[in-house]
Amino acid sequence: MQTSGAELLSALESEASSENTCLCFTIGSLSYTVGIRWVSEVIRMEPIMMLPGLPNHILGAINLRGRVVPVFDMGLLFECPEGATSKRSVLLVLREEEVTIALRVDAIDAVQQIEEENLEPLGDIKLNSAQKELITNLVKEAHGFKLMLNPQKLLQGTDSSLGN
Repeated sequence: MQTSGAELLSALESEASSENTCLCFTIGSLSYTVGIRWVSEVIRMEPIMMLPGLPNHILGAINLRGRVVPVFDMGLLFECPEGATSKRSVLLVLREEEVTIALRVDAIDAVQQIEEENLEPLGDIKLNSAQKELITNLVKEAHGFKLMLNPQKLLQGTDSSLGN
């Protein structure tokens, strides 16, 4: 399901967005969701400045209106195949208070309501330590599932990564 820019902007700006409203996106062959309240904006891919000494999962940083914002590669962090950067690739900017990060994602898929009954705990799924902290639930769908991110953990982890 492709979401137009106008629909996305409307959902991001809407005061009526509930706690259940999530932004769905893909990285490689995997689908993810993140609560819309964490999403500051979605921007086109732009040049990422490489910085020495960063962890492998941080591609570098962008200048977002005068602010240095680290760009995470979730594919590397989760040790899963990375999709190729394409015309649909964007930077998903997440923010909480003074901390801002960007995630390189392959495509924005939809803005949707996630019902409580569609959430499943991770259970016995074998995950590495980063994955266990950053994925809160599985979101059941008719033909598979999405991984629900814990953006608070991502945002908390930036202090040691880039001094943000």
